[in-house]
Amino acid sequence: MTIQQRTNRWALAMGMLLTGAVPAMAMQVGIRDGYLAGLDADSVWAAAEKVGVKRLEVEVSPEFECRNLFEGDDRPYRIDTAENRRKLVEAARKHGCEIVAFCAVVRLVKDTPDEPQAEWLAKVAEAAADMNVPIIMVPLGARQIEEEEYVRRASAFVKRMGEIARATKVQLTVENLGTILNKREVLKPLMELVPDDEVGLALDITNMYWYGYPLDTIYELAELYAPHVRFFHAKNIKYPAEVRNEQRTPGWRYVEFAEPIPTGDIDFARIIEILARAGFDGDVIIEDDSLPKFDAAGKTRTIREGASFLREIIVEKTPATQPTDRSENGRPRVRFETSLGEFVLELRPDKAPETVANFLRYVDDGFYSGTVFHRIIDTFMIQGGGFTDLTTPKSTGLHPPIKNEAQQGLKNERGTIAMARTGEPHSATSQFFINVQDNANLDHPSFDGWGYCAFGTVVEGMDVVDRIRNVPTRPNRQMPGERSEPVDPPVIVGAQRVN
Repeated sequence: MTIQQRTNRWALAMGMLLTGAVPAMAMQVGIRDGYLAGLDADSVWAAAEKVGVKRLEVEVSPEFECRNLFEGDDRPYRIDTAENRRKLVEAARKHGCEIVAFCAVVRLVKDTPDEPQAEWLAKVAEAAADMNVPIIMVPLGARQIEEEEYVRRASAFVKRMGEIARATKVQLTVENLGTILNKREVLKPLMELVPDDEVGLALDITNMYWYGYPLDTIYELAELYAPHVRFFHAKNIKYPAEVRNEQRTPGWRYVEFAEPIPTGDIDFARIIEILARAGFDGDVIIEDDSLPKFDAAGKTRTIREGASFLREIIVEKTPATQPTDRSENGRPRVRFETSLGEFVLELRPDKAPETVANFLRYVDDGFYSGTVFHRIIDTFMIQGGGFTDLTTPKSTGLHPPIKNEAQQGLKNERGTIAMARTGEPHSATSQFFINVQDNANLDHPSFDGWGYCAFGTVVEGMDVVDRIRNVPTRPNRQMPGERSEPVDPPVIVGAQRVN
């Protein structure tokens, strides 16, 4: 995404009209890669699948290694060459993940020049541009230098970051980290040195609570910095009631009082609403420092609950930034990215409200990422959304079955999407199929008195659907007598609400 595209997107969110602008996108939930450790998963990709969060902020070392992207005992990924970058992109895509940001830690050190770090950061930005990673988050730390020197050098470094952003067209951000950058008198002027769409703020509002600001002041600070925000970290603290609105020393008993995101002192519904009003529509990245308090199962549960909590807030509190997932007639739309191309669905909640709500829940959970079209009949339909390969059903993240709404849904005509189910009429969960020809025999009441509920239509990319229907197939080992097993199953890379 170019800086100009981000500028256009920002302007739309603020209610301005720009020729050729692209619509605002809804916030989405991601996670910093290091927080996927300790979940009893054999790879970072399996861990992301386990917690249902597949948008990753990836830390890059000074040697261009991605040390938190583990596969067993190996750390196989780097971004120093085009081949290594391709390898990482393909691995993420294979597992239905997306790298939405790089974390590039910079430290300003006493008696050490800063330009070598700027040159390293420029190379990280070049790699990000090559990989279509839109943002770099820069924790701008200090080591053995006093505040006055830090402010002088940090100001020069941010200006240098602006040059890098302009050269690479990658959004750079500075995180409010530590005892200096959480001071209003330091951070605010720093954020005004360079345009926000070149170097913006990676806001961690909880770092300001960590610094010692009273809880009521946190919301004032969110209002102050919201126009600068281009990236956002989420974690929480639960202090004793008697000290929440007192000024505390920086870091006061932080490890002891770190708390899961939903149950801490900071009201994230209020924070996200503030950011949305200012036009922020980027990623909300989980960075939950309460995780060391839990075992693997507890860590997994805490991340999943935090992600669901944040997604619910985003849906509830950001209506101004979310009409872009609907068509002009108000119907929600979903874009599927597959290994064979993209297609867009327009859904019909007026015809099948429970079915549409169920489907969008799976979309918002990221459930469909990494699943395959496991059953394909070129004269009938393509079916997917339930298996990670031809024989492995995806069970983690399944919700209870829904009632069959076929009696009030659409007809099963070419290009419509419908819910797959077992022989029991009210058994649909995540699996769906797209009709590649008119299948009136599936319409209510069909052969069993119920039929199959169609609830939307392909409005873009029917050629991609036809590409999927035409892949080579062989006799289906799970369904004897049916030639419907794809030799190379098309993969759903991701699904999200879009314009």
